[in-house]
Amino acid sequence: MLLWAAFLAAGDTSPRGGGLDPANCGLIRSLFANVGSVAACEFSPDGRWLAVGGEKGLVLYRTGDWTKATSMPLAGVRSVRFSPDGRLLAVGSASDLCVYPFANGQCGAKSDTCASGGMYIAWSADGRLLAGISEKGEVLIQSIPNAGVARTWDAHGALTCVFAPDGSRLLTGGNDGAVRVWNLQGGADRGLVAGDQVVSTITISRDGRRFFTAGADEAGGIREWELPEGRPRRRLSTGESGAVAAMRLSQDERSMVAAGGTSVFFVDAARFRILGKLNHHTREVRCLALSPGARWIASGGADLQVKIWGTVPGGMAAVRPKGFLGVTVRNADDGGGAVIVQVIAGSAAERAAFRAGDVIRRVGGQAVATYEESIAAISSYFEGDELEFAVLRGGAELTLRVKLGKRPENLEK
Repeated sequence: MLLWAAFLAAGDTSPRGGGLDPANCGLIRSLFANVGSVAACEFSPDGRWLAVGGEKGLVLYRTGDWTKATSMPLAGVRSVRFSPDGRLLAVGSASDLCVYPFANGQCGAKSDTCASGGMYIAWSADGRLLAGISEKGEVLIQSIPNAGVARTWDAHGALTCVFAPDGSRLLTGGNDGAVRVWNLQGGADRGLVAGDQVVSTITISRDGRRFFTAGADEAGGIREWELPEGRPRRRLSTGESGAVAAMRLSQDERSMVAAGGTSVFFVDAARFRILGKLNHHTREVRCLALSPGARWIASGGADLQVKIWGTVPGGMAAVRPKGFLGVTVRNADDGGGAVIVQVIAGSAAERAAFRAGDVIRRVGGQAVATYEESIAAISSYFEGDELEFAVLRGGAELTLRVKLGKRPENLEK
């Protein structure tokens, strides 16, 4: 426990210090980003902004109060990455990779040339190179700021990539269960480093002497490797079924966070053991971000939500339960909301005069188009929170204000 607290305090660049302790880390906010399934999340280098991308677009949040600063309707966002100086934001999808100037929570006009290959994005440490992976697993390297193509590889069905800190190499992990080390300075490329799992995430140390890989593994395995030899050192199981989707090293590299299945894990990277885990997602986690100074962790996934984890005295045991409205819903026939099928007796919905047949159109000021979105929006609030609903009843739109209640113990979650 003391190790984790010490590593974060040492890595904190904020004036007041800070950091997270697993025993006192819990959920501080659930955000309904309204971008569909969440595939990407990233803090800006100064920690002031959080970028979130998904099926329906991109959202920029102001950290601290977690209000939306910008929403952009972009199709199928799969990866977002700030440049090291925070002045550019690269946004990738299955079809393209575009770079936007970024300042004060706002994106300017995108670059004139958008490259193919934005399923996964990585910046070099000096911000001069940008790597993107296409839907076919090809890797394209761009030079920045002119966006000229520097090199393209057919990289063994690549899923993820990371630059070595000195910019001399690019590591890629792929569907073939391997890592490949590509030489960016004209020398020979390294052969495949054998593995027995799909490699979907890689993180590398600042000195470039070790890296970690993870991916689709029955036991949620994380591996540590040595460079330049490419030797495997240790293997750690999270014990969570499903793919480990993302990992982030702390600033002193003694610990890291990882996302696998529906959980977020604290990992002692020095002793290679699990220190604790956070659970609140209801479906698989697909992205993970660690703010500068490790003040916050962000995770997003298939439950349409972004979870913000931070200091909560007492940890998850002290976090309020999710809010409960007390309705069952289905999709509206016209795709314009969620139709209430049943109002549960004694629930917050009954007290607020909801009726069967009402169509929920907005939750807390945000439009919802499906029953899944309505559930995600409601469950992003805590028990006792008050919020407004816009519902359509008999052709007229009504505003109903509700104080969310407690889920009855006899109901399935």
